Amino acid sequence: MITYTTLTKLMSIHSGMTIKQLAMLVYIDENPDCTAEDIVQGTGINYSVVSKAIRVLSHQGYAGYRGLNLVTISNSPTDFRTRIMRTSPTGEAALSV
Repeated sequence: MITYTTLTKLMSIHSGMTIKQLAMLVYIDENPDCTAEDIVQGTGINYSVVSKAIRVLSHQGYAGYRGLNLVTISNSPTDFRTRIMRTSPTGEAALSV
């Protein structure tokens, strides 16, 4: 579990990220191979916010925002409709403050 001090330190280092994006990054790091639905249930963040933030956190980007490449997205081996997420090496480095 991330502490408030660590979260505020992360926010100062990654000033372009929102608190929800940081919370999602930490959740993904602590729960590798999670789905968007897992993030919604685990963080209480609205699905539409999660969907947009995943694109920003990954390499894809969203509506003019460049992707941060902090999260990797791949297809689930058990269900081709489901996408799973992991923290990328860049994301792991970002979290090691």
